Amino acid sequence: MNQSFTVVKKGYDQKEVTKYILQLESELNRYKEKEEHISKALVEAQSSSTRIIQDAELQAKNIEINALAQLEHLRNQIQSTKEKLENFQIRYNQFIQRFTLSFNDDDLNSLFSALDTIAATLEVDDESEHEGIVNDTNI
Repeated sequence: MNQSFTVVKKGYDQKEVTKYILQLESELNRYKEKEEHISKALVEAQSSSTRIIQDAELQAKNIEINALAQLEHLRNQIQSTKEKLENFQIRYNQFIQRFTLSFNDDDLNSLFSALDTIAATLEVDDESEHEGIVNDTNI
């Protein structure tokens, strides 16, 4: 800002100088207000960013804690399932062993004979049904 003043007998015109000083003071006050607003905004931004970071860190910690708890739960379920399968395998093997020991050739031959009888009965029933269908269509 360049300002020129009228020269009077004993220096510059006092009214012009006073008016100019008042303008400078007014402009200086506006800059100070802007500086205050900027400073407040900066402090608020820093405070907000600190709060956001703290919240994010807390959420991350909670997510990690929950994930670890879920992982532990899954590990326990897997271990329990593994133990159940191992127990089932032991019981199954014992059952097969008892079945094998108690089952002899005579029992197996009796079982085959019973199955042959059932199959023959089914064939006779199947032929009877066929004859019935043929007779019905001839009527």
